Amino acid sequence: MSETEDEKSVNEQLAGGYGELRFNKFRLGALVAYQQFGLPMSTGTSLYKAKSFTGRDNYNFGIDYQLALTRIQFFGEAGLSKNGKLGIVQGLVWHLHPQFSWSAYFRYFDPGFHTFYGSSLAEGSGNHNETGFYTGVMIIPVPRVKISGYFDIYHFPWVTYTTVAPSTGSDFMTQIDLSLSRKLSLYLKGRYESKPQKLTTNGVAADYNENTTKLRFHAEYIAGAKITLRSRFEYAGYAFNRLHEKGFLAFQDILYAPFRQLKMWFRYAFFNTDGYNSRIYTFENDLLYSFSIPEFHGTGQRIYLNLKWNPTAKITAYLKAGYTLHQGVTAWGSGNDITPGNNRTEIRGLLYFRF
Repeated sequence: MSETEDEKSVNEQLAGGYGELRFNKFRLGALVAYQQFGLPMSTGTSLYKAKSFTGRDNYNFGIDYQLALTRIQFFGEAGLSKNGKLGIVQGLVWHLHPQFSWSAYFRYFDPGFHTFYGSSLAEGSGNHNETGFYTGVMIIPVPRVKISGYFDIYHFPWVTYTTVAPSTGSDFMTQIDLSLSRKLSLYLKGRYESKPQKLTTNGVAADYNENTTKLRFHAEYIAGAKITLRSRFEYAGYAFNRLHEKGFLAFQDILYAPFRQLKMWFRYAFFNTDGYNSRIYTFENDLLYSFSIPEFHGTGQRIYLNLKWNPTAKITAYLKAGYTLHQGVTAWGSGNDITPGNNRTEIRGLLYFRF
């Protein structure tokens, strides 16, 4: 059956309600939600789906609270699905001092907990089969210096799509922001993540830690009222069993506004990585309502120019032109986006009218 033929083959009916009590510094809420499907759901034969939802209907009961004191806030929620399995989150944010704040967050989602519209901070998706603890801190030790970071550790008590056994992972990030002057600022950022991934060798599957390291240096200099310069160097490292990769990306941005109605963003980037696993993502300015964070791997260069022009108060014109050279390849991309050769040129525009 094609996706077109499969469209609207299963319907869903929803019902629910939410109410809360509010006091001076305390709030308490309760909810109930019910879902019914037109056809029964089945998990199939995959082991990692053994705890997934089956049947035609499900309901959830939940309570949540928030306590806001002078310098500390507590919040939490607990939910129960039709099969009696629990999902719990509990956190706090503590503003001990204007120069120091700390947050902590605990989550527990039973492997059999079922919620279709819940959304919570977690490593996995679906708010099930995970126990974890997150903590973050922000410190301003001296003027013009800010240090921030977080540490997250999590455990999957049941197998997942990417593992063959219960497993544990962690994620760590730290960043130092420096404001050297009103015109010059920079930051240093490092991140290390270790998460379990399955690997099959000679017909035998086992879990190994997939380790990724990211290091970034970013500087911004306001050269004048019309021009700003941004420079970045980023390193990526990857290790999984016996596979090791590394690489880097460097770019230079020029933001230029010759007059109030015209703004221009120009970038030149060079990248060199060992492969896709050491790819590096970077944000690009784009047209209105467009969002672009492309990834770069292999060896190549990227140039783009983005323009925004306001000829009148009711008309805005956008234009983006880009060129990417990907050395050593005969084609890249996939599906309808595949490009023959080792380079790609794109030109896109948008005209926006206000009535």
